Amino acid sequence: MFYVQRGADGRVSGVSIDPQGSGEPPLAADHPDILEFLLRHGGQTAAAQALAATDLELVRVVEDLIALLAENGVILFTDLPESAQRKLLLRERLRARLGEIDPMVDDDGAVL
Repeated sequence: MFYVQRGADGRVSGVSIDPQGSGEPPLAADHPDILEFLLRHGGQTAAAQALAATDLELVRVVEDLIALLAENGVILFTDLPESAQRKLLLRERLRARLGEIDPMVDDDGAVL
């Protein structure tokens, strides 16, 4: 979690791991405002880290998209490469298992 300072334009002008008196709640490392700040001020390494931070969220978007296309008959699950089918089924089972272990975890893996 990061604490941010904002400029007059509302954009993040500073990031800290400690509260700096801005009164804003802390933001997650993958929050769009944090990622945008890192892209503006962090150079190549920060840009690569910001990109990696969005990868996990995008994986879930792709999974949901595949499920939606299959549910609507646009594609058949069996049309996907076998390795993709295995990976998707494994992730589905893992999410279901996490839900059994901790009912406070939703379908996105977020704590309710």
